[in-house]
Amino acid sequence: MERVAELSGVAADKGEEVRRRKDAGEPIEEALAALKAAKADLEAAVKEVLPAKEKELEDLRAKGAGEKEVADAEQVVKDLQAKLPEDKKAKKKREKEEKKKREAAAAAAAASKGGEAKPAAGKAGKEGAPAGEKGLSKKELNKLRRKEARKAGDAGAKTDAGASAAAPGATAASSSPAADGAAATGTPGAEFPMLALMVSGITKQKGVQGSTAEFGLGDGVKIRGDETVARYLARAFPDCGLYEGSASALAAIDQWVEAARVRPLASPAALDALNEHLSMRTFMATASVSLADLAVWAALARSTGGDAAEAQKLPSKNRPHLQRWMDALLSLGEVNMAANMLKKYLAAGGAQGAAASKAAKNAKNAKPAEGEAKTHTKKKLKLPPLKNAVEGKVVTRFPPEPSGHLHVGHFKAIFMNKMYADLYKGKMLLRFDDTNPNNEKVEFEEGIIEDVKALGVMPASHSYTSDHFEFILKCAVRLIKQGDAFMDDTPQETMSEERRAGVESKHRNDSIEDNLLRFMGLVFGETARAKAAKYDAADVFEDEALLAKFDKELPTYPKWCLRAKIDMASKNKALCDPVIYRGNALPHARTKNTYKAYPTYDLACPIVDSIEGVTHALRDIQYRDRVPLYGWFFPKLGLRKVEIQDFSRLNFMYTLMSKRKLKWFVEEGIVSSWNDPRFPTVKGVLRRGMTVSALQDFNVEQGVSKNATTMEYDKFWALNKKHIDPEAPRFMAVSGETNATLHVSNPDGSPAGLEWATAPNHPKNAELGTRGVLHGPEVLVELEDLQATENVPKLTVGETIILFTWGVMKVTKVNEDANGVVTSAEVTFDPDGDKKKPKRKLHWVAKSPHTVPLTMHEFDHLITKPKLEEGEDFKKYINDNSHATTSLIGEAAIRNVKVDTFLELMRRGLFRVDVAMNPNHPIDLFAIPDGRQKAMSTLGSKLTHR
Repeated sequence: MERVAELSGVAADKGEEVRRRKDAGEPIEEALAALKAAKADLEAAVKEVLPAKEKELEDLRAKGAGEKEVADAEQVVKDLQAKLPEDKKAKKKREKEEKKKREAAAAAAAASKGGEAKPAAGKAGKEGAPAGEKGLSKKELNKLRRKEARKAGDAGAKTDAGASAAAPGATAASSSPAADGAAATGTPGAEFPMLALMVSGITKQKGVQGSTAEFGLGDGVKIRGDETVARYLARAFPDCGLYEGSASALAAIDQWVEAARVRPLASPAALDALNEHLSMRTFMATASVSLADLAVWAALARSTGGDAAEAQKLPSKNRPHLQRWMDALLSLGEVNMAANMLKKYLAAGGAQGAAASKAAKNAKNAKPAEGEAKTHTKKKLKLPPLKNAVEGKVVTRFPPEPSGHLHVGHFKAIFMNKMYADLYKGKMLLRFDDTNPNNEKVEFEEGIIEDVKALGVMPASHSYTSDHFEFILKCAVRLIKQGDAFMDDTPQETMSEERRAGVESKHRNDSIEDNLLRFMGLVFGETARAKAAKYDAADVFEDEALLAKFDKELPTYPKWCLRAKIDMASKNKALCDPVIYRGNALPHARTKNTYKAYPTYDLACPIVDSIEGVTHALRDIQYRDRVPLYGWFFPKLGLRKVEIQDFSRLNFMYTLMSKRKLKWFVEEGIVSSWNDPRFPTVKGVLRRGMTVSALQDFNVEQGVSKNATTMEYDKFWALNKKHIDPEAPRFMAVSGETNATLHVSNPDGSPAGLEWATAPNHPKNAELGTRGVLHGPEVLVELEDLQATENVPKLTVGETIILFTWGVMKVTKVNEDANGVVTSAEVTFDPDGDKKKPKRKLHWVAKSPHTVPLTMHEFDHLITKPKLEEGEDFKKYINDNSHATTSLIGEAAIRNVKVDTFLELMRRGLFRVDVAMNPNHPIDLFAIPDGRQKAMSTLGSKLTHR
């Protein structure tokens, strides 16, 4: 170590010399060569010392040394590893992450033409970068500013003539936060972050709230200003499509954003210019909605006080292109939401009213003074205490085998380990039990990491049992030498019978030398002799008789196994000499062909739990018989004891948990993949529409019961609905396969016009805003809604019905086919009609070019029997009708829904968006069960949603 310290100092001196010469403008070739030589010497010295220090650390862990002693040894190893040259792959990954950080900081600093992000007071790094991060150099900042200046300058030259009519390079806007977001215009509500709210909604970033345009970048750094925040989010999340395209397209976007801030776009002349500009294009700057469109809309909406209906009247009949553009913008839920919030903001008194509201909210949420009683407490899970647990020291672990994706049976294990770790302010580890090359794949390993992350659980670290194969191997040798393990070649079926009967193996009392020889042959095959010394087994290969036996038995060793010698008379069959090492010639995913045999879970788990610092192992109660076996290894191997805590796993009706059986469904093509929404995998249930928050609450409700139960899914999905329903916007969609037409007239008898109206996105959650709903002279309804049902007779003349979001309609004519089926009807809008009287309340979609094609997917269980008996063939109960699709016609506003969001189709239920709108494919909606035994409406469905 002294040599390493000496060479570290030499390398540091050589590095300083290189920097000095470089700064002085002197030649550095000679100094650089000396630095490389010093680093090479240091690397050689470290590599000479490091293995011994790593072994020293491993030995300290194995014997259960004190925490300080182990921590000191760990620090020595880390310091040595830090002196080695960085792996190219790791370096590339680190540099990529650092580049992302710099780009994020640059985007924030340059937003709105150079407005810089402001670090928290007293913690600024170089050039305003957050403390602890590498800041931008002066050269980088100057380059960035020049680029922004060029972009602004090019805008006037490159943007087409139509754009310049409304937003010519015009007035140069101030780049200060005070001028940002239309604050310089004097328009009422100019300080309201309307643009930032729309962009944050589209990008799904919830940092923009209330009446303040402010967004946190982390580490105390915040950016402020409506336009600044909007620009940053649009650039930081390019997938949203708000800020993408060529240099000229981006310049056009920037120009429109600036023009919306400094020019009165609601004047007749400006509206005419906008209409002319849109006569040759769909949107302001690019082929799709961009930041430019949102900025112009925000300016127009502000001019009407946030009244979307009034803003919609601005184009009038003389500006059809502007009208078409505005209709398209109003179909975006985020646009309506922001306008609605601005309207409420102004009604509440603007900035002054917002400040008063915030003060009242703070007072309401303030903690009670000392001595005051709390009005309520949040219900928490009461976890039974862990045995011998110390706060701050508890370490739990989740150890899945990477042989398949996680399923509902794993949920409780993951959440219980995490909750106990949090309760005791400890940590949870993720460890892959990769001891069986037959089943393990990197695909599953990556999938499990994704699943755990998707469940909102962040382990302190993740490791592999294979990280410790060498140590486990040495433990096995120790057991053999102590007479606590023996080699056996009894056939598996015979071995099982003998264990049940308590009959000892014929090899149970073979000599230690024979067992050691055979074990080395099992693990290493023909290379065993060369590797024996490393495992303190060289002696057996120096005996000529034993060596001859080795050569003779070598071909048979793959059939042998290592068994722990415990108690064949025990009533607990788990203790009847279990197998702890088994041959497997397949290459291992991580260790390749190093070994030809691997430890079983029974041996590996207690060893790795102990040396990785696990204090409490939470295990499924079905393994309770193996708890004595788990504890048997600690004293035998001199390892620190780990406490066991039992819990029962979750089982569900109509559900297969076996990875082997689930794999069969995939291979047979009955399901598309492991993330099929009918699968009980994490990926499957999340794709079906389950939320992580509902899963967490469900596990809290189940508690830590040790009673094994098989549950129905109704409670599971009913709880999920409580999480989704308050935030799911409502839309209307009609069957594309069986529908009928209503011809709608105005009260004066004239046909209803094709025009836009607004409707709330949620009847009980005004914060979700409004959407544009198209009225028209012809609307589609469900064919079955016009026929007789159990509670309502067939549609008749004189009857009044309700069309949701529109109003009361009076039926004036009914058309039927030869079979008496109502196929169409004529109705007249009755604005003063009694909304309580009609029994027939219908969803509908106006016939127009704006309708959206949808595919509704319904799912049922994969098997038809609620619970299979042990050994029963599941293939006899395959459900041949577990997936059905229906083509629907959706209203215009639904075209903007995003993948992995939730919505409700009125009178049909809740859905998750699996595929969003694109030119080649309709929107795919997955029906989400709601836990009800009875359907939410009289509408028919092809499957039971369970």
